[in-house]
Amino acid sequence: MELTLDQAINLLRNEELKLQDLDNKINQTFAVLTELRIAKVTLEKLPDSETETLLPIGAGILLPTEASNKKKVLINVGSDVVVEKTIPEAIEFLESRIKMIETTLSEMTKMANQTKKNIAVLRKKIDEALRQRQQGPTVVG
Repeated sequence: MELTLDQAINLLRNEELKLQDLDNKINQTFAVLTELRIAKVTLEKLPDSETETLLPIGAGILLPTEASNKKKVLINVGSDVVVEKTIPEAIEFLESRIKMIETTLSEMTKMANQTKKNIAVLRKKIDEALRQRQQGPTVVG
């Protein structure tokens, strides 16, 4: 299918917006992945740690507290449903979430790379069309 110069420019703009959206989603997903990894490491070290810990209560405020039960944790599994799990079960849960997020991140990265290739091809076609513009009607291949 051949595109006019205007169609190619519009398609380029759409691809650039798509790439910007993908980049934002990749950054957000990476932040979630980092948070999951930190939680996993924290749980792995919890039995060996001191009993005093810091509890975030919001607005950057941390409350020093002692963990009286280091055998079970409460996990929000989605839709505000909270379940109690042992530390090993919680680590397993986090590992499965980490794998899922890594897969999603990989897929989004592939999509972003393909979009970058599309943008490069469109820019090349637009540049060629602009060079040939003086020679008559412009059609982009």
